[in-house]
Amino acid sequence: MSQRIGALWLKQSRNGIKFLAGEITLAGVKHKIVIFKNKSKKKDSHPDYEILPGQDRLQQQQPSFPANPPAGNEGGEPPEDSDGGAPGGGSYNW
Repeated sequence: MSQRIGALWLKQSRNGIKFLAGEITLAGVKHKIVIFKNKSKKKDSHPDYEILPGQDRLQQQQPSFPANPPAGNEGGEPPEDSDGGAPGGGSYNW
């Protein structure tokens, strides 16, 4: 039997870019991630999708983001009105 290590939600940015946003647990530590289709793919050896750190990693690198998630979001699920943060628009506000 497989053990679940994360969950992803299909999202769409304000610019119409579809992507996945969610979290994975590695070595007991939860990490928020976003996954985008690789627009630079030119060969079969290039990856189809790219995984980027979500809000928790960006907060450590760029302290200008809010330190606390929005109220009522303790479960880690992106709110319905969030675009999840895609390149070219929006932010990583889950």
